[in-house]
Amino acid sequence: MRARALLLVCSAAGLAWLPSASPAQQLRVSVSADRERLSVGDTVVLTIEVEASGNAPVQIEEPSLSGLAVVDQRESSRVGVADTVVSRRTTRVLILRAVRQGTAAVGPVRVRQGAAVAEAPRLTLEVVGAAASAELAASLRSMIDAAPDPPSGAEVAVVLLPARTSLFVGEQLELVTLAWFRRDVREKLRVPPAFRGPELSGVWSYPIPTPAGRVASRRVGGAWYDLFVDARTVFPLEPGRLSIGRASVAYSFPLTYSFLSREVEHVVQSDSVAVEVLAVPASGRPAGWNGAVGSALALSVTPSSHELDLGEAGTVAVELRGEGNVALWPEPVIDWPRGLRVYPGEVEVSTRRSGGVFGGSKTFNYVLVADSAGAYRIPGAGYSYFDVRLRRYVRLESAPLEVFVRYVDRSAGVKVSAMPLMHEWPAGLPSVGGWPRWVWVLVVLVPPILVLATLAGGKIRLRLRPSSFRRPARRLEGLEGLRAELAKELLRLVPRAADLDGGQLRVALRAAGVEPHLATQVARVRERMRQERFGPPGAVDAGELEAEAAEVLAVLVRNRSAGRLPDVVAAVIVALALPAVACAAAAQDLAPERLYQAGAMAQAADSFANRARAEPEGAHHWYNLGAAWYAQGSAVRARAAWVRAARLAPRERDIRRALSVVSSGVARDEGLLWVAPITASEAFLAAGLLWCGGWLGVFLTARRKGRLALGLWPAALLGLALLFAGWGRFIDLRYAKPVALILGDTVLREAPYSSAPGSYRLSEGEAVEVVTSRGGWLLVRRGGRLGWVRDDEALRL
Repeated sequence: MRARALLLVCSAAGLAWLPSASPAQQLRVSVSADRERLSVGDTVVLTIEVEASGNAPVQIEEPSLSGLAVVDQRESSRVGVADTVVSRRTTRVLILRAVRQGTAAVGPVRVRQGAAVAEAPRLTLEVVGAAASAELAASLRSMIDAAPDPPSGAEVAVVLLPARTSLFVGEQLELVTLAWFRRDVREKLRVPPAFRGPELSGVWSYPIPTPAGRVASRRVGGAWYDLFVDARTVFPLEPGRLSIGRASVAYSFPLTYSFLSREVEHVVQSDSVAVEVLAVPASGRPAGWNGAVGSALALSVTPSSHELDLGEAGTVAVELRGEGNVALWPEPVIDWPRGLRVYPGEVEVSTRRSGGVFGGSKTFNYVLVADSAGAYRIPGAGYSYFDVRLRRYVRLESAPLEVFVRYVDRSAGVKVSAMPLMHEWPAGLPSVGGWPRWVWVLVVLVPPILVLATLAGGKIRLRLRPSSFRRPARRLEGLEGLRAELAKELLRLVPRAADLDGGQLRVALRAAGVEPHLATQVARVRERMRQERFGPPGAVDAGELEAEAAEVLAVLVRNRSAGRLPDVVAAVIVALALPAVACAAAAQDLAPERLYQAGAMAQAADSFANRARAEPEGAHHWYNLGAAWYAQGSAVRARAAWVRAARLAPRERDIRRALSVVSSGVARDEGLLWVAPITASEAFLAAGLLWCGGWLGVFLTARRKGRLALGLWPAALLGLALLFAGWGRFIDLRYAKPVALILGDTVLREAPYSSAPGSYRLSEGEAVEVVTSRGGWLLVRRGGRLGWVRDDEALRL
């Protein structure tokens, strides 16, 4: 132990000594240029910075130059001492002139300090010819020619010019900054002036390439002025008055004629300007317009292949091409067919400038995976935009696509053995949520009341009127109450009503059995409610809308309850018809089972899923659905279905065996997918029986002793009743926790959009806790990590 402690002390002392011995060997060099693009004859400032430690001198080797010539150079050095360590900072500035068109290169730059050597990588610059400079300035020549003269006698004048003073939101606007230098002042400059600004807010900005040197000259008041130009293209984002801040130009004069003389920087600012930004017109605006503005747009949809193998991923590229602010063009709307899983891919943006007009292309890539074989028809993509040249809205439609998915027999690979199907309903009780609340009130209150009343020698007469158990009608107050109740009714009729537009909702309501005129009226009321909430104030008459919504809701509720029998009558009919139902079930068409036996697993899974949705309490439906998914090789979907089945029939041997096949064995996953040994209904039923038995024991004990007393075994029964009730409530709460399984390898994103950075990688089959959902995204928690995944990347239980 002493030897080991001595070794640790020596190691720590050696590590503590290393930093004090290394500074003499630290040597860093960096090279930077004040611009990356210049014209032939222009100058560029190259700065070489060296950081070193120690007393040894620093030697900077002359870098190799290609396409550049040295005009001037200067060097300075600073030495500092901190904690007995000497640091040295050396700066060498080279003023280089471009001598030929093409790619100019500097370096690499090598620095030595004693035995230490450091090297900066090669630096390249783009040099354009004089003709190219003139061509770049041609698009702005008219603005320059129309610009006012600089004030006579001024040494430097800066002017900020917008191409126009009024335009639409999203329309292109050129901003030009003109810097006039009197020639005798300009000749004193060692480097070209530097433009700063203008200050912009509420716009999307792109710089316009301009010549670095002089672009024009003008004689004013007997003196020559040389002009330098900086320009940029901006796209306003909001209507209203757009205030453009001041632009400035910085330049430096040496104090003396010595090359090593210190320079003094001067800054000259322009005046600010204002531009009026108009909102796009409301007349003629299509319903599907989502803010796109441009000109001469074209839409194309291109698949990677029109034929795919089942299980193979394909891609579809949707390209927008035209003029405008390409980066802010929104995504086209495509109604993907059911059965195709769509994963958004990368968004490619390519910009160009032609004749002074900004434009390019934006490509949205999607990855498609089919759930089953067959032909899929992808409707054409729709895109509405406001054309700033035509001053009207334009609607683009692409041609529909046909994608054929072939079934591929993969029996030569890994073969998954099919699970035996379950044809009988495992023994179980209905869900507690389906029992009326008054039943539990009677179970809890009636036994003690009867016992106490009997012991007191009194008589009690219960007059129960059926009307007393009716649920009181809830009074709706205002438009918000009507909106909530209408949403609940639509959710009952069409589960995905919130995701459908007006036309789609009308068709779905007709499919759900609603009369045509009522379906049309309901869809119109729902759209008007959305317009009242999200549209401009005053667009909808709230009083008229409230009256119409109340009338529509009353008709929906009346139609719902018109065909409903009283609960007692319905229960009697069901009891009397039970033998007939059993016979009909025995003779039922076993199409899903036949599809499963024939190997058509995808179609069998769809049929079993429909049965599970129709009878969610049937554990055998969920088990058979999991078997169909497992036969297709989707262990994640099979596990989700078998967990549902196990929670309905926890002691069923086939379900337990199937669930053990796909179990991950990870403690965190097993905890989220926990299955209790009994159901909540069984726990509550046991609690009710024990409760009644306990109070019966209280009654018998009191009759035997002649007074009210709580014996040992009645107290034990009542305690067990409370214990089972608590256990049932615990099971309900655990099962109610939203949980999802990850369908494929993905990442936890920091924000709910595809380009957000990922914080943690999730593997296929991992269980996560769902915190909330928003716009097709799920906020999930895995351990202590929180992040977003797409709704189609996870399967919720």
